[in-house]
Amino acid sequence: MTRFFAVCAALLLFVACSSAPQKKGSPPVQDSEGNSLPVIKTPVAGTYFSSYFKGVNTSVLVDIQNGSPLAIRRAVSALHKPDGRYSEQEQVLFAICSAIIKYAWPKERVTWTLPSVSVDNLYTATLDSIDKGIFAFPSADDDVFMLTLPCLAVFSSSAVNGFYAQAALSLEKVLKIYPDSVLNLYLAGTVAFRTKEYERAAYFFKKAVDIEPDNQYIVPMYINALLQSGKAAAAYELTHTFLQKEPQHAEYLKLYARSAFALKRYTEAENSAARVLQREPDNIEFLLFRARVLFELQEYLSVSTLLDLCAKSDKTSKEYLLLRSRLQAVWNKNISAAVATIQEAFIQYKDDTDVLIFAAELSAVSGQTVDGKTALELAAAVLEKEPGNPRALAVLAQDSVKRKDWQNAYDAVTALAQLETLSVEHTLLYVQICLALNKIEQARLLLKDLYTSETTDEHIRQWYIRLLIAEGKKNEAASLINGLLPNAAGKMKSVLYYERSRLGSSDAQVLADLRSSLTANPRNENALYDLYAYYYRQKDYRKAQYYLKQVIALNPNDAGFLKLNAELETLLK
Repeated sequence: MTRFFAVCAALLLFVACSSAPQKKGSPPVQDSEGNSLPVIKTPVAGTYFSSYFKGVNTSVLVDIQNGSPLAIRRAVSALHKPDGRYSEQEQVLFAICSAIIKYAWPKERVTWTLPSVSVDNLYTATLDSIDKGIFAFPSADDDVFMLTLPCLAVFSSSAVNGFYAQAALSLEKVLKIYPDSVLNLYLAGTVAFRTKEYERAAYFFKKAVDIEPDNQYIVPMYINALLQSGKAAAAYELTHTFLQKEPQHAEYLKLYARSAFALKRYTEAENSAARVLQREPDNIEFLLFRARVLFELQEYLSVSTLLDLCAKSDKTSKEYLLLRSRLQAVWNKNISAAVATIQEAFIQYKDDTDVLIFAAELSAVSGQTVDGKTALELAAAVLEKEPGNPRALAVLAQDSVKRKDWQNAYDAVTALAQLETLSVEHTLLYVQICLALNKIEQARLLLKDLYTSETTDEHIRQWYIRLLIAEGKKNEAASLINGLLPNAAGKMKSVLYYERSRLGSSDAQVLADLRSSLTANPRNENALYDLYAYYYRQKDYRKAQYYLKQVIALNPNDAGFLKLNAELETLLK
């Protein structure tokens, strides 16, 4: 019966306070159905809070306001009385300590007996509201407990609309009063992390870690915030330090694996992932993570095995579908299956950026649409959400090159270069675009740091030769080609013969080099197209079509080539 009246009193308090005006700038807090929730109105400062805990030792209040596990235990120890007779203030403080442990530090053991609380006031009402999933914030600016307690709800399973904004405002106030409160720094960091303000979260977590360096709750969150904010190197070093103290700490092992992966230290990431799975063999999330690492190590058979294992539990997750599609494209060489898998992911997660961007990349490579959308449309959808997404810009540049839309390609790759250091692949794409637009000096500058006479990268050599030809340095280009041909093989040999055909002074020389290029690589698209063009000029349309159809076989969805073939069909009739 006592409990019934306590709950009624709390509810009446909330109803009575619901009409109190909110402070300007404080967003309204709503429940899951959109109903406004009450804001607790505190009495005038100096009439209630300044005197309520007057008889309690100040050091106890400071420890509870600090809120760390160690400080809470120290406060509880100081409050403990062998006879179990506690004042109502002490009862309330015990309840506050227990709530902090329950929500903020749930792995800590509660070794004290919680005395029954015989009073109903704003503190106990707030604690009851959190237990019921009702989140109410005070309008006080000067009471640490009343500013802190509602924010404990951040650790519950879900938060209502407007909760995080109100919690951030409340924590900003409390940290002005007590900037070294471990609990409130942890709460502020968690609110920032949940709202994806990762740098801000890292700032709060770091301050808390500086005060309490071995806090097993805050340190992993700090490392995770560093990872999410792009500071993988700092996360890696910090995790390495803590693993030396606790080599079997599961959370540190996971973070070490993820930070190593972000730094492309794939072998280290794989070793750590394997250690995690030894302890947690049914951890599907880490089975998929290990599969991603093994994919980067090109251990595709192991990836396939792990994916088959994951499929027994869940084959609809985004991570599973993305990796399965990548494996089908890269290892199985089954582009149609890869497109079908990414289409399945797209239907379920069509607004997800990771799915959109991989669908765009796959569409760009295959020339196939995903759910009826082209690579260009998919990349545009990503850029609408994230205007500076590097992968989307790369797809836009590559797709524009395929369509010979050189200016759009140039704009996209230039934007990409402003965001990050270009890979060799993207630098050579930039060179190709510059040469197509006759920006020869820019192409030379781009190749300057890549090409040396000792380079063994065939793609770099290929584009350097094309640069020499574009610059009109035909003798230098011919000399380089002839020097490379004796030791060249396969595709590179085909490329060299093709580039030499562009330097030929007679039709006989050009034809000889084009045929040699196709002997070395029958799928050399440039050589096939040039032979089509040669026979078209000679009005030998049957031979022209023979070579053009081979080009079309390599580019079955290219509207330009299909149009040329339709023209030949007309001429042949």
